[in-house]
Amino acid sequence: MTLRILFVCTGNICRSPMAEGVMRSLLEQAELLDRVEVDSAGIQAREGEPPDPTAIEVAAQHGIDISALRGRQFELRDFGAFHLILPMDRDQHAHLRYICPPGEESRLRMLMSYAAPGEPADVADPYRRRRRAFLQAWRDIGRGCSGLLRSVHALLAGP
Repeated sequence: MTLRILFVCTGNICRSPMAEGVMRSLLEQAELLDRVEVDSAGIQAREGEPPDPTAIEVAAQHGIDISALRGRQFELRDFGAFHLILPMDRDQHAHLRYICPPGEESRLRMLMSYAAPGEPADVADPYRRRRRAFLQAWRDIGRGCSGLLRSVHALLAGP
């Protein structure tokens, strides 16, 4: 089985491409890229646009290249195509629950639900903010993705 994970934010130019890059890097280190696919999308995506320049810079500073990623719109068919759909904040989660086909709700989980207790529920949107907002989003995403990787190991191990 190939596990498919989709990260979702608003425009698919800041948080979700950073999360896609972080998770892909973690999966590569864990030698799981052949068993897990990751992608990202936006609720109001900037179709075809590259990630925000500051997001690209912060990722590169951490040894991850997200410059080739391009924004894409979340589509209803994504519910059937991905095992996990991980919005970055409660507003996106609420929107996705609203449009979610019956019986598909179990696919939706907040990314930060995988982080340690006491972490913020949302990854704050750094768009049009200073670099330090992108760095904070990067740290939060890293904590969420690290916890997600532990869950991926468990999911792939099976019952």
